[in-house]
Amino acid sequence: MSNSDNFLSLFAQIRQEALKVQKNEPAMNPILQQTVLSPTVQTFQGIVAITLSYQLQQDNKEATSSFYPLLLKALSCTSTREGNHSLCQAVYKDIFAVIDRDPACETALEVLLFFKGFAALTLHRVARYHYYSQSRFTALWLQSLASATWGVDIHPAATIGAGLMLDHGTGIVIGETAVIGDGCTLLHGVTLGGNGKDHNVDRHPKVGDHVLIGASASLLGNIQIGDGCKIGAGSVVLSDVPAGATAVGVPAKIIGHVKEKDPAAQLKHCFSSLNMRGLSSSMTSSMTSSISPSKNGVSATMKDPDHNCCDVFREYVRLAEAAPRNTITIKTLGDILKQRKDVTRAEIGAAFFALDTENKGYVSRQTFIQRGKECIQANCRSLSSPIIENLLNKCPLYNTLPNNPKTFQLVCSSEIEA
Repeated sequence: MSNSDNFLSLFAQIRQEALKVQKNEPAMNPILQQTVLSPTVQTFQGIVAITLSYQLQQDNKEATSSFYPLLLKALSCTSTREGNHSLCQAVYKDIFAVIDRDPACETALEVLLFFKGFAALTLHRVARYHYYSQSRFTALWLQSLASATWGVDIHPAATIGAGLMLDHGTGIVIGETAVIGDGCTLLHGVTLGGNGKDHNVDRHPKVGDHVLIGASASLLGNIQIGDGCKIGAGSVVLSDVPAGATAVGVPAKIIGHVKEKDPAAQLKHCFSSLNMRGLSSSMTSSMTSSISPSKNGVSATMKDPDHNCCDVFREYVRLAEAAPRNTITIKTLGDILKQRKDVTRAEIGAAFFALDTENKGYVSRQTFIQRGKECIQANCRSLSSPIIENLLNKCPLYNTLPNNPKTFQLVCSSEIEA
């Protein structure tokens, strides 16, 4: 079906649900008559606009006449897009995201009438339309209304994909340069916050598609959260997290690969939904501390100048200390790739995470030879195929016939210590 057919179908569905409630629960009739059953609206865009206007008017009666035209104008615009969707397409997908993911929700009508996460997100989309239509103060006014009415504060310049669920909504904060992909779920208290106070600087997180962010998690700074990630409740994320990873803790660290293709739709927050394996035993000894102590009382992570206590890959650094000889660890890969100054720590970690599918903290030489180049190329975008080949050929664990013992000691020293 076309978008217009989809909107018309959902409009009819909501009207039918409202008529059923009107018959069974007469006390709801005054609210329904002023919102979804109002005779003045005959479109999906219209019932969304009039329902949000009604909710906003409860605390802002002096501005009653202002809300509806502002909302309807934005919702009816097909040329302005947020992400890959028009405003109304995104709202349509948001409604079904809530119905599909929230077991407490049974109808589209209740999403529209009662779910404040949906209401605040829709008003953000309207505010964003006005923000980029040269009506900055109108947009900021709508932002402040959403914050005061529903307890959700989203800057109108933020870019948010379609099919989002802001579960419960209360306390969610999303900053000016933040970007969120399609199909994500954010629980209450989530913060996508900035780092620094410079103007015109990209300072907020970039979240991929189908990401699940647990309650009261804080993602701070211009960091990348890959597609299909899980961020545990209460976590503080300060660095990039690769696609398909689960990160938890303060500061957050990666504890495993996500099993589900779409964690945002499944909403599984338990350890049983993770592929942890080798990391699970190391977590048992470090759950009470975000930095693992060494024998002399100094953090093994802190001794490594390339990995600090805020690095999400620090558990892999710790596991590298006990890895079998002649295996590849995150330290080995780092020694190979850091010869290139244009490769970041986050890219090295993402490449190793993609390589270590069993979460042992190391991979065999055979696995490295088979998949090493592929994983590096997918995650270190600045490196061409010839450059990667050249770097790998310097490592004897990749090259069958090493000719340079000094290179062996330099590149793979962490693997041959007695």
